[in-house]
Amino acid sequence: MLTLSKVTQKDLNHYYTWVDVLKTKDNDKTENSCDDIKDARVCKRCGDAASKFCTGCKSVYYCSKYCQKEDWKRHKKEDCTDKLKI
Repeated sequence: MLTLSKVTQKDLNHYYTWVDVLKTKDNDKTENSCDDIKDARVCKRCGDAASKFCTGCKSVYYCSKYCQKEDWKRHKKEDCTDKLKI
């Protein structure tokens, strides 16, 4: 769960991009915005571009197995547990 104290500028940018996407009725703009969001996947641990994700919750991305392993103790308590309960 993302708490206010953990909100980063990247999180805010993603939020505002989605707000713009939902407000628009221009299909080209919506498609481009969705591509930007897809390309904006960032590593939860270091902030680099990420291509791997947690297979448990499928909501947190990592750039490498190293970052995923380093973040596991925090992730399983804060992010993954809530998603798996749903």
